[in-house]
Amino acid sequence: MKLWLFWIFGGIDALICIVVLVFFSIGLADGSVSSFNAGIWTVIWVALASIMAGGFWLKIRPRFHPPPAISAEKPLHSASNHYKYLELSKYKSSESFSGQAGNGRVGA
Repeated sequence: MKLWLFWIFGGIDALICIVVLVFFSIGLADGSVSSFNAGIWTVIWVALASIMAGGFWLKIRPRFHPPPAISAEKPLHSASNHYKYLELSKYKSSESFSGQAGNGRVGA
């Protein structure tokens, strides 16, 4: 992601946090923020903090690039599946697929 794009979205998130802080401060001043709705404000602040922290965490974490050895594992995995199929197919009886083993009724 482009660095300028990160800072634009981070700035928008910061402005939202500032707006919520202003409303929270006004509510504390006039008494509308009380113990009755403290849980709601706590959830709002935790959500905003996690959005801001998550954005910075995604910015600093390293990108995952699988090593070339993992891409070479794909043909081996496919070959092992074919081998398992061949091993299982030799245990299947030819009667069960011939259509002459029975008509599907028990005791007939």
